[in-house]
Amino acid sequence: MFGLVTTISAAVISFAKRRSTWAFVLIFSWCWLLFAFSQNNADSSIYLVRYYNYDLLLEQNEPLWNMLMYLFNFLNLSYTFFLIFVSSVYMFSIYFLLRVFSTKRKAIPILILFIIFPFCIEIVQVRNSLGFAFVNIGLYYLLRSDDKLDMLRFLAFVLIGTWIHSAMVIYLSFILLKWSKFNVKKPATWIVSFLLIGVLSFLLYKGPLYTFLKGLDIEKINIVLSLSETRTTQQKISQVMRVGVYFVMIITLLIYAYHQAEEKNKKFILDLIGLNLIVLIIVPIMAFSIDFYRLQRNLTLLNLIGVFTLSKKRLTKLDWIMSCGYYCGVVAFIGINFYLQIWRTSDYYGTVVPMIRENIIFLPFNL
Repeated sequence: MFGLVTTISAAVISFAKRRSTWAFVLIFSWCWLLFAFSQNNADSSIYLVRYYNYDLLLEQNEPLWNMLMYLFNFLNLSYTFFLIFVSSVYMFSIYFLLRVFSTKRKAIPILILFIIFPFCIEIVQVRNSLGFAFVNIGLYYLLRSDDKLDMLRFLAFVLIGTWIHSAMVIYLSFILLKWSKFNVKKPATWIVSFLLIGVLSFLLYKGPLYTFLKGLDIEKINIVLSLSETRTTQQKISQVMRVGVYFVMIITLLIYAYHQAEEKNKKFILDLIGLNLIVLIIVPIMAFSIDFYRLQRNLTLLNLIGVFTLSKKRLTKLDWIMSCGYYCGVVAFIGINFYLQIWRTSDYYGTVVPMIRENIIFLPFNL
């Protein structure tokens, strides 16, 4: 109860004083504490075992992740210190994106919504969060300009993230954003994209390509395919539908934001629409693991920054009503995805409950 009350209090106070620097520091610091001192969540036991037995699992983990665990073990530091380090890197990437793409006044409501979804699950999937922290930095360079050096910086940061979590390699596809023929303003881009996704899905979901990969008899591929076969068809369809709901809602919000934004912000929003379209590549590869849905979820912070990028002017009462309806839609986007991806699944008891009850700093106050 203490964790829930203090989290809500921090959110309310920060929102009420959202023009103040200290209010941002309050909510941002609270996010860091929730991550850095989290424990007893769905994946804690897995990370603890891997951290203290990293030398026995070298072939199962990515090289940079192994190096970090080796370093902290060499320094004789506990997993708590390792988690403090991971959370600091992750929260720096969050601060960095808010600093360059948003404003102090908008950053606070963005962070509050982000805590509801998907932050409560980001603090559970530690390796994914650390890997994506580097992708976040890379996305800054990708979205900043069309300069070739910036594109190389993006690729470099994605590769660093891949050395922590191999799934980050999928984000290399975001380089398509700089391809002159990839234009989200053209219907052909959408038609071709959906056709490709449909064809790949047919080939991978028990289709010819799936059979071909299984026939290669490569150990790592066989492990992935065997894990996929433990999921029922209904589970796969449900997860694809969640991805679809997320996509439709965020694209609708971003399109509205594009038409309401100042001219200087329109390219940023168009690029976000492009990223959300490209990331649908996860639909066919979810044939291997439905956990790839997290690659779409990882974009939520940037998407929230985008949907809050609106012009300040309100000309008429109708404009004000439309704006209120729009922000209700933003809240609904977070609420519906929280329900579908966390509340409606068993993830709620392994993510939200530990976040507000099991955090180390809450323990002395729990009754």
